[in-house]
Amino acid sequence: MIQPLFRWYAAHRYAVMFYSFLVVVMAGPVLTTLGLDRRLGQLAIAANLAAVTAGLSFTAIRRTLVVVTLAVVVLLVLPENIANAHGLSAPVVLWTILAWLGGFTVLRFALFSADVSAEHVYAALNAYLIAGLYLGLVYHALEGSTPASFLVLGAPATEETFTLSRAIYFSFTTLSTLGYGDVVPNTEVTRALAVLEAVAGQLYVAVLIARLVASFRTDRRS
Repeated sequence: MIQPLFRWYAAHRYAVMFYSFLVVVMAGPVLTTLGLDRRLGQLAIAANLAAVTAGLSFTAIRRTLVVVTLAVVVLLVLPENIANAHGLSAPVVLWTILAWLGGFTVLRFALFSADVSAEHVYAALNAYLIAGLYLGLVYHALEGSTPASFLVLGAPATEETFTLSRAIYFSFTTLSTLGYGDVVPNTEVTRALAVLEAVAGQLYVAVLIARLVASFRTDRRS
């Protein structure tokens, strides 16, 4: 029973990852509204990223362990006031490693395969979602280290008004260039990041996703 389940997951892990990410993104605000612990959603994201990166080669895993070790050493050596001033808390650093490693893994799978299947399209979509989630974390960390980096409904953001859920919401509205205007960047750094995210999001959808979908349709017809 367990072995067929593992085989099924191995064949559909990027699809599972995509739909679980969607559930987490939608469930996060609901959990916050109900007063429940939204760390359950963060745990689901971490589990997905860890499961995907488990498919890396031994060499890649060894390099990852080296990076994690160096990051931990830097956090231990770096004075606490400097680390806090730049938003370099341990959770942010560890999430950064997971997000970059997970993004690299899914993009490598999506781009460097001879055949294009639904899993490759899901992998490319996962990279898009990882970027939105991770940059939401970055925005939240920047606001925590530099207060009033954002304006919420025209007023400087506070810990109560600029929650992690709202930071992720701002990230995805920026990535998709939707831009409702209720949350806006208020410093040069956050504006630059928002512009970079918006441009990258549009180029990603226009070039990579479109190419993969076209290749997938061609493969199915043939």
